[in-house]
Amino acid sequence: MNDVDNQVMATEEDGFMLATNASVLSFILKPTFTEISRNTLIMKSLQDIMQSDNGIHYAYLYSNFSGLVLSSEHKGYYYNNFYDKSALDLYKNGTYNPVVLRSGPTTIPELENCISFYQNIPVGSKGDLGCLILNMDRDFLFQSKAADPSLQMTVYDENGVCLYSHSQEISLLINQEEFQNTLALGKENFIFPFKPDDFVVFQIKSPSTGWTYIGISPLPVFFSNYHSLASLFLILAAVALFFSFILSFAAAKRLYLPLKGLISSLKLYDHDNVTEDDEYQYVHKAFHSVIEKNQTMTNIVNRLRPDIKNSLFLSLLLSEPLSSEELQAKLSFIAEGFSSSWYGVVLFVLENYHQFIQEFSEDMQALYNCRLADLVTETAQEVPHAFFRVNRFSWALSINISSGNQETFSALAAKIKQSVAGLPFPLSVSSGNLYEDPFDLPYSYREAQEAIKYLKYQDDTIPSTNRAEVPEYYLNGKLEAALLQTVRAGTPGSVSLICMEIYQNMRSHAATIGDVSITATHIVDQVVEVLISLGIDISSHPEVNLFYYSLKKCQSVGDIQILLQNTVQYGAQCVEALNSKQSGKNIEKMKEYINSHLGEDISLQDLADLCQVSPSYISRLFKRHLNIGFVDYLNSLRIARAKKLLEETQMTVEQVGFQSGFNNVRSFMRLFKQYENVSPGQYRNRHQKEP
Repeated sequence: MNDVDNQVMATEEDGFMLATNASVLSFILKPTFTEISRNTLIMKSLQDIMQSDNGIHYAYLYSNFSGLVLSSEHKGYYYNNFYDKSALDLYKNGTYNPVVLRSGPTTIPELENCISFYQNIPVGSKGDLGCLILNMDRDFLFQSKAADPSLQMTVYDENGVCLYSHSQEISLLINQEEFQNTLALGKENFIFPFKPDDFVVFQIKSPSTGWTYIGISPLPVFFSNYHSLASLFLILAAVALFFSFILSFAAAKRLYLPLKGLISSLKLYDHDNVTEDDEYQYVHKAFHSVIEKNQTMTNIVNRLRPDIKNSLFLSLLLSEPLSSEELQAKLSFIAEGFSSSWYGVVLFVLENYHQFIQEFSEDMQALYNCRLADLVTETAQEVPHAFFRVNRFSWALSINISSGNQETFSALAAKIKQSVAGLPFPLSVSSGNLYEDPFDLPYSYREAQEAIKYLKYQDDTIPSTNRAEVPEYYLNGKLEAALLQTVRAGTPGSVSLICMEIYQNMRSHAATIGDVSITATHIVDQVVEVLISLGIDISSHPEVNLFYYSLKKCQSVGDIQILLQNTVQYGAQCVEALNSKQSGKNIEKMKEYINSHLGEDISLQDLADLCQVSPSYISRLFKRHLNIGFVDYLNSLRIARAKKLLEETQMTVEQVGFQSGFNNVRSFMRLFKQYENVSPGQYRNRHQKEP
């Protein structure tokens, strides 16, 4: 990976962070110029990306609903009078790639030769709602490739489009059919005949961007430089050999001394100097030597335990499969005071990863990584904790507060933020809620992520580096997931209770009306995404879109709570109506599934996953359409199959039970007698057909 790849990845990360912002999604779904505060916040975020010294000339956000555009120069446009319609046409026609070279006449000179980054909104969608577009100056991106005249550089994207060429002569050469065919052979380097001088061609493909870098040098120049380079490499090899000898000697010495000490500590006593009278003393000393050896091995194991601990908590954070018994066993193995309840996450994120890797060498990055770990673990040493790196630009600290006190956890998180404030790179620090079950750690992790987004994109007047407090995230992730599940299941009756719990949780955090407003907007944005994913046309339900207009009129936290509850209930009712229309199809789909899997374990959850609804809804479908409960319906089919097998086969009663879907013969015989008033054996004697 080179500097160009790092620049591209950093720009894509900036676009991803902005695309996941709630205000951006609100504009995409409800595009209007009357939302002054929201639009100003979005345009400020676009301006921040443009001013971050990454070569972005223009950045804008486009909504496909009304053809409105917000741009980084704090202006709004309609599609028909937008100055860069060529970018929007690529998006609307669906012919763009996430990274694409655009060139051609335009009213803005900087856009004639730029590389554009597209990010669909919502993230992961197919691009039918809206997108974010970042236009980067091509020369800025490839300025590090300005090679000396002896080596001309050309860069191609995955589609064979020339992104950059240092020389017009080389660009003309590349387009020759013979040269292109030679490149297609996949050789990393070769000599290409070209009068008056042959050329040496080097090529390498980036695994990150998929771009191909091609360097070309005239053969005489290459050979003249090669002699001086060979001499230089020879000198460097000699110096490296000398230093490698010194380092090898130092390393061998460092390994030898501890090994010598270990051997000495384990060495038993000389047999030749032991008399028969000293035999007891010899055994006694040998016994103590074995104890010392065991202690040495215990110390080695103890040094390995932090890695095991961090791996465990990373698995919990990423929701990897782990049973309660396995969790208890691993917590017991760690043996560092961890309890089986009350955990929370503190998250550390580099504010500009691209700048960090450019400003510091790999050795300095490793040093600062260790320094960060030392500061965090030193501050959190009073409680059981695990500190580990989640990815290349973020770290997580899992803390166990056995008392379950949220205030204690928040105070410790604020103390940790103060301890890392002196590091020479900007670091955003946030925390989630404290959860009783360690399996709920992913909720705390996602809350910390949302808190960092909230801190980064809020329209604040105080720089984040001057804040002493860790930013609060007022929405409980577990309650949010439960609320969205009621919408997906189409059960509006459960909404009010969960909304009340969310409201009480925010009151316990002393959230202001502004914080409650932002949280309510985030929840409704999530509800809108659920409705869209289920194929519900939002434009035909103005009650949902009316939320954004009504929110501005709310005068208190109670008003916002009532508005949120009504809007979410309406969304759940929309799903309920959709489920009612599809109930007939779902019944047939479930009956077909049950008949084909009758010999297996079948649960309500299996049918719910099949129809993408909730288990409670499946139970209601059986009662409403078949006038029978799910369990009774399943048992009646299994008993019918068992009767047929008893009549037509010579299987044993136990085999018939297993073939009919019963796990043990006793439950089969009990249920069969309950339905038929006779045992399976008696039924066979009465009804079995003659062979």
